[in-house]
Amino acid sequence: MAFDKVILFMTDAVRPDYLGCYGSNNHTPNIDSLAENGIKFNNCYTAAPWTVPSFYSLITGKYPSQHGIGWGVKEVESDKTRRLNEFKKLGYETILMTDCYWLSRRFGYGNVFDRNFEFWNYLHNNGNTLKGFVKILNAFIKKIRYKPGRNDKRIINMLKNIVAFEKKQFIIVHLMSAHLPLNPGLLRINIKDVASGKIQLSNDLKREYRNEYARAVRLIDSLIGSFIRYLKDKGLFDRSLIGIFSDHGENLGDHGLIDHQFSLSYYLMK
Repeated sequence: MAFDKVILFMTDAVRPDYLGCYGSNNHTPNIDSLAENGIKFNNCYTAAPWTVPSFYSLITGKYPSQHGIGWGVKEVESDKTRRLNEFKKLGYETILMTDCYWLSRRFGYGNVFDRNFEFWNYLHNNGNTLKGFVKILNAFIKKIRYKPGRNDKRIINMLKNIVAFEKKQFIIVHLMSAHLPLNPGLLRINIKDVASGKIQLSNDLKREYRNEYARAVRLIDSLIGSFIRYLKDKGLFDRSLIGIFSDHGENLGDHGLIDHQFSLSYYLMK
């Protein structure tokens, strides 16, 4: 059967051991149901421990050592994204929905996908990003409690509108609720100092961080569940192929590490 909609949810920084279908006590019934009634993979590894090279590996089928996209991010090349191009040849409109600046048109993704929805950037002035506003917002957000899923909810609502169109669509939906910062206490910690062993995380802070992370994963599950129900209500579910994956995992105090920098731990790569 040919599918009218191919929808891939890239759940940023989500670890499998926080999903019920992989044995976790964390309550993720919607993802678990898709796994039970579909195909679940148990032995998958990412190409890199952070988003930029991992995502480009996904759409090119190449390792970071081959495609060269990583630190010192440069503009991506559309002629290398063979997987997307195959969908285009089959008549699919290709769409990227993201809250991540590094996966934006600024770095060439406007030439890779037919349409790009960039939720990190709402304000424009004659098509030019208000960079000053973004800088102010970034400085401000460090002083307040981060609200996971704020833009993820907008993304899901927009996604519902997009799939309503009667056309073949290949959509990558990038959800970032489980990405740092989750815990306001962690915002005061220098990640480099943690990685070097200069400072150590208290057990209370690790516990709080893991609880916040588990809550964020449950939010992602709830948002995906909302979208699945929408597809079923509109008669689109059986015409859709849905996939869920992560670009990388996360260190949650394991081996004294947090975030997904400065290591290649099991928790980041599988």
